[in-house]
Amino acid sequence: MVTVTSHLLACEFGEFPDSRAFRWYFAPGSAAFSFYDLRPGSAWSSPAGDGWVVFSWRRQTQLPYSSLEIPATEGEIAQWSQARETAVAALRAAEAQLVHDRGLRIVTEPDGRSGLRRESGWRAARRRRDRSGLRRSIDEFGARLRQIDDEYEPVRVVIADRVRAVLEIRRRESREAMREFEQRRREETEQRLRELEEQQREAEQQRALQEERIRTVAADAVWSYRVDEPGRAVHVFHTGDSSLDTCTLADRLRETHRINGYAVHWNDADRAEVERRSGVDFDTWWRTVIPGYWSDPHRIPYSPRPGRHTSIHTSFGVGGPTDTGSGGFAGTHGCGGGF
Repeated sequence: MVTVTSHLLACEFGEFPDSRAFRWYFAPGSAAFSFYDLRPGSAWSSPAGDGWVVFSWRRQTQLPYSSLEIPATEGEIAQWSQARETAVAALRAAEAQLVHDRGLRIVTEPDGRSGLRRESGWRAARRRRDRSGLRRSIDEFGARLRQIDDEYEPVRVVIADRVRAVLEIRRRESREAMREFEQRRREETEQRLRELEEQQREAEQQRALQEERIRTVAADAVWSYRVDEPGRAVHVFHTGDSSLDTCTLADRLRETHRINGYAVHWNDADRAEVERRSGVDFDTWWRTVIPGYWSDPHRIPYSPRPGRHTSIHTSFGVGGPTDTGSGGFAGTHGCGGGF
């Protein structure tokens, strides 16, 4: 395997003497040479280096990555490296010949970069004034570039084919990875939905069982109550000699208008027994069993005054005067609610 990067040597016509000759007689784009730089392992092969005056060294954007690893034998790596070094050396020679043919010379500027200066002597001056010679030198330079490019082309084609093959493999792997990711995501989503549905079913079952326990407790409970009129309170407790279940108790208390608004004191032991059997706190149990017209089990709500459809009679129960009448009006009788 070898890591390759794509580079370009391109002509740049800077502000040096008689630069217009380049613009007039040199076809744009024909002075560009693309090649691959090799980096076997972690050691770079010899770079083209600095000192270019006609060309500038650039990294191409042909690769989708800054570098790419492609398969290659040791012999191919040596061959490709030699071809690149040979091409770069030929390009330097062609550039030096072009500068000489124009009557110029390459110098090193104070900042370390290479530049051009007029070459001294009458022969150099005559070359600079010879328009036909300038045209001929540029044509020869272009021909030399095409020759160098043709000589490097077989190596460029082989490397480009390897690059395309590797990129195609990566694209296939990326597509396959994306398909696998999408498949996993669909499966995980379906699994989460199944788990959520199962949790919802279990929750519904638990709520149904819980409500059934609550209503069973309400139906099984037998209540009596005692009215404390001076204290405006009603004391409620379990007893064995009453026929008042929870719903009937609620109707009886609410329909006894003279105790509407009274506080309700539940026997502590009876309330604890309700919570133990139902599995919820007493207030939740009450709101589940009794319709929304009576949400606070600790105070009797107010109800309409009795009319012709309401009958109430009073008798005495355990511990004092106890309302034992029954009856009611439409919309207030019976149990309801729920979670």
